[in-house]
Amino acid sequence: MGKYNTQLVKDFLNNNHISKASFCRQCGICLETLNQFLNGADSIGIIALVKISKFTNYSLSRLVNKSEQTACKTTENSNKQSNDCESL
Repeated sequence: MGKYNTQLVKDFLNNNHISKASFCRQCGICLETLNQFLNGADSIGIIALVKISKFTNYSLSRLVNKSEQTACKTTENSNKQSNDCESL
């Protein structure tokens, strides 16, 4: 089983009504990489993780620490997305 907090990205996609294809275009990663991440692959490239981190505004540590439990509310402000998160 993978080591990534895939639920954060799944929630990001759902909360922002973004398709996986659109996410990949905006993020600069290929769909295969996103699917590997979402399906819990054991390893994806650090560059892809950095791109996901920058686009979602989630820290790398949150993306790779699957045990961290958080509740996040995503809001849009102009064309910039921000995430208000609290640890549970």
